[in-house]
Amino acid sequence: MCFLNGTIYRDVISTIKRQENKEVGQ
Repeated sequence: MCFLNGTIYRDVISTIKRQENKEVGQ
């Protein structure tokens, strides 16, 4: 369960960073 949560957390962080980069690009 901890491993699964860690993977989801990392995926969420990657998505947030991608959105931030997109906003900066605009």
